[in-house]
Amino acid sequence: MSVPKICVLGKETLLKKLDSGAKELRFILKAINSFTDNYIIVLDEKRKIIACSDSFFDLVKKTEIIGENFFNVAEKIIDLPNDFLSHKSYFVKEKGNMPPKIFQAKIEKYFEKFEDNGKYIIILKDVTKDSELQAQKDNFIATLTHDLKTPVRADIMSLELLLKGKFGDLSAAQTEILSEMLNSNKFMMNMLDTLLAKYKYENGGVELTKCDFDLNNFVKEVAKELKCLFEEKQIKCEFGFGEEKIKIHADKIELKRALSNLISNAIKFNKRGGFVKISTAKADDKIKITVEDNGIGMSEDKLEHIFDKYVSYAKRFRQLGTGLGLYVAKKTIEAHGGKITVVSEADKGSTFTIILPNYLTQKAN
Repeated sequence: MSVPKICVLGKETLLKKLDSGAKELRFILKAINSFTDNYIIVLDEKRKIIACSDSFFDLVKKTEIIGENFFNVAEKIIDLPNDFLSHKSYFVKEKGNMPPKIFQAKIEKYFEKFEDNGKYIIILKDVTKDSELQAQKDNFIATLTHDLKTPVRADIMSLELLLKGKFGDLSAAQTEILSEMLNSNKFMMNMLDTLLAKYKYENGGVELTKCDFDLNNFVKEVAKELKCLFEEKQIKCEFGFGEEKIKIHADKIELKRALSNLISNAIKFNKRGGFVKISTAKADDKIKITVEDNGIGMSEDKLEHIFDKYVSYAKRFRQLGTGLGLYVAKKTIEAHGGKITVVSEADKGSTFTIILPNYLTQKAN
């Protein structure tokens, strides 16, 4: 019986093949390098640099980095999070220089013959000038937003006095028109608050004023303020409270903004006659608030960027939106030391969950 021959590559032959592949990659990057100012790096499955653009050599001020661990090289020039490769897009700052450069990192897996080989391609783009321009825009928007709040607040107060009959009786038609005007002004005030909150969170201007309060009563109060939205689309509001009372330690105003946004979205992207269920629960060290609906939902590819700023799918469904509500809600919950998650399926609805630390458990520890 003949034994089949097995071809085994010698160590030198294997190294030559690997070196040949790396040289080919470096040749391709060198060609790309002449068309772009971006910094391009290719990593192997062990996070070692197997190829990079000439510009990256200049950035790290080294003449030879091939074969070195990317994080060991990069950490000397930029701040990188431990889970850097788990993101598709990330903004990082340069170390040392003042003011620092801002880089946008794009991370993609590098597939060979459509197979995942554990390799990555990283592209760093210098967006410092774009960031400075955005900061100027944000300052302008924040100033304008702050100034607009005063007349809108005055309109709301005047309309509320009119509807209470402080200036005489109103006909049914007058009451209806004034109510619509009041709702529109409240909607505008909410948008202004969201814009201002976005600016404050990004510039370290938010100081949480926490207090103790009953979570279930708080949830009912927030839902009650949105009563007109529920009635307009004939949507049923349901509550699911795991315990009769849950004490929470949080900033009521900031948490109200986040929860109001989730409930408003659940109504906005729901069908007439649908339902929205708001539930609360307490575990040993966590408190959960869940907002569930049976509306239009979202496909999986939309979920990845749903909490990014200026991302809104409202226009697709002829709805108004700034694309900042969920972004600010996420920032609010993170400022409380918590997180927000979403599970959704197209045409079946969405479930948003706020997870906050249980401060009573923390105090006991």
